[in-house]
Amino acid sequence: MKLYKIKKSNIDNKGLYAARNIQAGKIIISYRGKIITKKETDKNPKYDNDKAIYLFNLNSRYDLDGDFKYNT
Repeated sequence: MKLYKIKKSNIDNKGLYAARNIQAGKIIISYRGKIITKKETDKNPKYDNDKAIYLFNLNSRYDLDGDFKYNT
């Protein structure tokens, strides 16, 4: 069974979600980018949910902007 699943996202068209509990430290994919605060996410028009965005929620304080050519 895969560790992840792709399903409809409330943020955008599709999202990547854990399919089951995953052991801490287990590498699933490499998603690199710039770590930004939730405040920056909220005020920057780049992260408008009406268009395609590549935003990974890290925790309640930070997101990761994955809008870089090296992410597929």
